[in-house]
Amino acid sequence: MISKVLADSGASLAQRNSCYLASRPPGANLHRILATNTLIFGVGLILFSHTPWYPLALAFIAVGAFGMMSQITISNTLLQTTADPAMRWRVISFYVLAYTGMVPLGSLLVGVAAQHIGVQNTVLVQGVLALGLGALHWRSLHQQPAVRTELPAQANSTQGLALSS
Repeated sequence: MISKVLADSGASLAQRNSCYLASRPPGANLHRILATNTLIFGVGLILFSHTPWYPLALAFIAVGAFGMMSQITISNTLLQTTADPAMRWRVISFYVLAYTGMVPLGSLLVGVAAQHIGVQNTVLVQGVLALGLGALHWRSLHQQPAVRTELPAQANSTQGLALSS
């Protein structure tokens, strides 16, 4: 029951995330949004990790789910819009291979960590790692000149780009 409610709250945030990303104007800096949502994901995990009160835990996991789902969607969008059209599907196939291939290895690593330091501390460590990666991404954005990602006209509609997770 509890896991179903947690999954449902994450799914509702995924839908809101899609609306949020679709509402971004053409030329929005998706790299900055990606770095920000990585930080949001990390904060959501950290707050969720040791929250004893169930309604508050639902709110925190929803925040984390929003950050995670937007990371996946924006990464996929950036790959599809910046890759050379002749190489786009090769790039996407490597992305899918890396993403789906690393999930079982990451799950194994998280399981081992949870056995040694506990589930709550493992989620806390994952949140701290996400914050660290988000901070590194944010720092690299400020060291480079601003990059405007021009999306094709079809990217703001429901057709044209296949956004998968």
